[in-house]
Amino acid sequence: MTRVGILLAAGAGTRFEPGNKLCQPLDGEPIVRRAARRLIESPVDETVVVLGHDAERVRRALEPLETRLTVVRNERYDAGQSASVRRGAEEVLSRGGSVGVFALGDMPAVGSATYDELLAAIDRDDRHVVVPVYDGQRGNPVAFDAAALDRFGRLTGDAGARALFEAMPVARVAVDDPGIHADIDTVADLEAHR
Repeated sequence: MTRVGILLAAGAGTRFEPGNKLCQPLDGEPIVRRAARRLIESPVDETVVVLGHDAERVRRALEPLETRLTVVRNERYDAGQSASVRRGAEEVLSRGGSVGVFALGDMPAVGSATYDELLAAIDRDDRHVVVPVYDGQRGNPVAFDAAALDRFGRLTGDAGARALFEAMPVARVAVDDPGIHADIDTVADLEAHR
């Protein structure tokens, strides 16, 4: 059973001014590198980062981790998050992956125990999709089995994989991790993280 971590880091981040939010420093390292490190240190077998907007700059931010991850590009990143999710699903399936764990490059505070719990749940539960829940609200990252990943080709727009939540059995796993809701979209969000 191969588990592939997919870090989505292709969006333009238009609500963040100025510059690319993924490259902004947080505790001494770029946000995207911190998010990638969390995914790499989880129980996945390999990690793939999907780049798009400002790809070369984001890739440079990831350089200290380059031996521990693979970078791929989504040339259609401007078509919305679903294009990056599809690109990530293609990577999981092309690598023979049985599970894909999709994390977001602007969510650097996800705890390692959350990844452990998601992967344990997808192994034991008869579900195609596993989502973490904190304080009653669903968050990210999300784990998908191969059957769910096969359906990603039909996704469109900026909704990501939300459409699959209605079409397939979903396991909700309670976690003690406010980081599953803590994305950085604005300068105010970044200041709150600091």
